[in-house]
Amino acid sequence: MINPNNLCKKLIKLRKEFIIKDEKTGVEHSATQEDIAKILNCNVSTISRYERDEIKIDYNTLVTLAKLYGTTTDYLLGVSTVRSLDIEIEKISRFTGLTEEAIKLLHELAQQQSGELLSNSCKKKIERIEKQFKGSESTSEFKDPDKNEQIEIAKAGSQSIAESQLRALNYVLSQDETQRFLSDLFLHLFAEVSDKEDIMSAIIALKSEKDPSEDETKKSKENPSENGTKIEKGFYFNLLDSQINGLFLLEINSILNKWKADPCAEIVDINTENNDWIAKSSDV
Repeated sequence: MINPNNLCKKLIKLRKEFIIKDEKTGVEHSATQEDIAKILNCNVSTISRYERDEIKIDYNTLVTLAKLYGTTTDYLLGVSTVRSLDIEIEKISRFTGLTEEAIKLLHELAQQQSGELLSNSCKKKIERIEKQFKGSESTSEFKDPDKNEQIEIAKAGSQSIAESQLRALNYVLSQDETQRFLSDLFLHLFAEVSDKEDIMSAIIALKSEKDPSEDETKKSKENPSENGTKIEKGFYFNLLDSQINGLFLLEINSILNKWKADPCAEIVDINTENNDWIAKSSDV
């Protein structure tokens, strides 16, 4: 079911992220309602009423806004959680449930692993190497091989780090206890609980996908002790009870230790010569 409030929030967010360049001054700024009204050739009040859900947006205007903001009508209407126009990202998101940001991160890691892309830290490392050798009094005969060797070490480090991150993700996601691990991790990060009953309440409240009313939110903030489970904006939670928080951490740690104790297909020894890049590129 389409939530009109979500549509309004998206329209406001996308408008503020849409950059307009002033024709006279050349200064860029976030688009105002006046800017969008000018583009759509309508009154400012119409844009304002769209963003307050006082009038319904007709199909043609919705399509125009989607194109203007570089997204899809499905995203605006809440049918899809993917803002990108990339069909592949949309398919992957629907198939896996991952967000657009998570998919892009995994894709970047894959590119870094293959050497198609350098991480930002690796780029900075190479910049430092280039700067170090720039203006050196040494001849190129001695300078370039040493510089190129350090750059290659930095690149190899970037690839190996990305590979290790992907291997860790693949290993964790393939284990039998992954679902319990992720549930505990979620509760540790996002759930506000004071006892075991509140843990279940938090999960039920999250699954209901219903935002609290302003009165309920205000009451919850004024009397935090009266409500052990408070849903914050975006269904994010915070842990109040440090003891419960500690229990979640112990549970997560026990699962990680169990996985670590299990024999793996390949054990990486960071002290071997094959992994010498770790010592040489520790700041990559």
